[in-house]
Amino acid sequence: MRQPIIEKPFLFVTIIVLVIIVYGSLYPFVFSQPSHGIGALRTLLGSWRAPLERGDFLANILLYAPLGFFGSLAIRSRVGAIVRVCLVLMLGASVSIVMELTQYYDPGRVTSAADVLSNVLGTLVGIMGALRFGSELGSKLVQHRILPTPPLMLVTVWATFRLFPFNPVISPHQVWNSLKPVFLYPSLAPSALFRHISMWTTVAVLISSVVGTQRSYLRFAAFASFLLFAKLFLVDATLSVAEIAGVAVAFCWAVVSRNSPRLQIITTCALLSCYVIMFRLEPFDFQAQPKEFDWIPFFGFMHGSISVNMLSFLEKFFLYGSLIWLLVEIGIQLRWATLVVALLLFATSWMEVFLPGRSAEITDTIMALLIGCIMALMCRTPSSQNSRSRARLL
Repeated sequence: MRQPIIEKPFLFVTIIVLVIIVYGSLYPFVFSQPSHGIGALRTLLGSWRAPLERGDFLANILLYAPLGFFGSLAIRSRVGAIVRVCLVLMLGASVSIVMELTQYYDPGRVTSAADVLSNVLGTLVGIMGALRFGSELGSKLVQHRILPTPPLMLVTVWATFRLFPFNPVISPHQVWNSLKPVFLYPSLAPSALFRHISMWTTVAVLISSVVGTQRSYLRFAAFASFLLFAKLFLVDATLSVAEIAGVAVAFCWAVVSRNSPRLQIITTCALLSCYVIMFRLEPFDFQAQPKEFDWIPFFGFMHGSISVNMLSFLEKFFLYGSLIWLLVEIGIQLRWATLVVALLLFATSWMEVFLPGRSAEITDTIMALLIGCIMALMCRTPSSQNSRSRARLL
C-alpha cells in the first residue's frame, strides 16, 4: 500500500498557523468599501515602490516563518525537496496576496506589496529551517506522538491566552510601553503574585509531561522567556513584576522538586485548586439577596466584547483543563477527575448568585465536561508517552 504524502499532525499545526495568520491580518474584522479607492488589485500593484518599514518587515517574517516550517513538515520527506519548497512557497504567497487584497477593505490596514515580499521571505525562512532541522524533529514528534497529548494542548492554549490578540509591533517605543509597569510603576500585590505562581507552576508541570522530566525546567525556562519576550512587541500587552516573579518562583520550584515529580504535581494541583476558587469567588463580598442562576450554556459568551470573551474562554479552558489533568496525574481516573472539577465549578457558580458583578451560570460546568470529553478522545490513541496517565482513563 502506498503511504500518504501528508503528515496529519503537522497538517493540523499548519492549519492552526493559517488561522492565526488570518486572524492577525484581519482583526478586528471590520470591513467597508473605500469611498475613493482605485480597487484592491490596482492598489496592491501600485504599492511596490512604497518604502519598507523595518518593524512591519520583521513582524511579517516572524508571522509567516511558522507556516513555511510546519507546512514543509506536513509534506513527507519522500516528496522531493524542490517540490516541497515550491508548494509551500505557493501557499505562503497565495495566503499573503489574499490577505493584502482583503485588507484593502479594512479601514485600519494598508495594502502593500512590501508585505507580500516579507511574507514570502518569512515563508522561505521557515522552509529552510524545516529542511535543515525539521527532519529529525519531525520524526521524533511523530514517533513519540507528542503533538496530540492533552498537556501540549493546554500549553498551546496558555501561549494563545498570553499572546492574544497577536498584534505585533516591533519598535523601541512599543518595548518601552510594555516595560513601563516594571520600571516606573512596580507593584507586587499578593493576589497577583499568587495568580502567576499558580499558573506558571502549572505550565512547568505540563511541559514536564510533554517533554519528560529530565531537565524539563530548562525547557520551561526557554518557553517562559519566549512568551515574556514576545509580549514586549504586542500592542496593549505589558509585563508586570508579579508575572516575572511568578515565573521565577515556578522555575525555582521546578528545579527543587525535579527529583520528586509526584510532590510537584500534588503541590501544583493544590495551588491551582485554591486559585480557581479564588478566581471565581473574589472579592468574597457576598450579598444577602441572591440573583437568578442562568441555565443557558455560554449565555455570557454570546454578549459583550468578542476580545474579552475570547480571553475569558482561553483562561478558563486552561484553568479547568489543567486542574482535570493534574487530578489524573495524581491517580484519579479521567471520568472522576472531570466530575470533581465540574462539581467544584457548579458549586462556585451557585455561590456567585450572592456576588455582585458576577455572572452565575452553568457555562463553566459544561466547559469542564466538554474538556474532559476532548481529553478522553485525545488519549484513545495508544502511545508510550504518558502511558501511565492513559491507563487511568479506563
